Amino acid sequence: MNRNEPGCARADEPAGGTAHDSAARPAEGAQTVVRIDRDFAPMIPRFMDNRRKELTAMREAAARGEYETVSKLAHGIKGAGGSYGFDELTASAAALEQAAKAGHGAAVLEGLAAIERYLATIDVQYVTPEESR
Repeated sequence: MNRNEPGCARADEPAGGTAHDSAARPAEGAQTVVRIDRDFAPMIPRFMDNRRKELTAMREAAARGEYETVSKLAHGIKGAGGSYGFDELTASAAALEQAAKAGHGAAVLEGLAAIERYLATIDVQYVTPEESR
């Protein structure tokens, strides 16, 4: 069974999350602060590593003009980001997915760059549910 099929949870994603992404688009060189429920702390390093691997795979696919692959991977990132509360990652992945579906090469490259910037500037802060309110 394909882990990316609807209704199939990925091993590194929770079934539902209570995390909150408080990030606004950072200034050049600034960190993107994301407040995540501390219960997710053991999963976040693997989550981030998987997103970086997917970014590499999408860059390689885009270089080959395989926009369907980019679209599928971006769709997965969109869902994964939402599961943990990485709202900006979710929005960037959604835009990338649409650009790839439309075959807009320049927009795909811009979307990949946006995700790369986000992953490079993220500062995850673990909080209790009470602190995230």
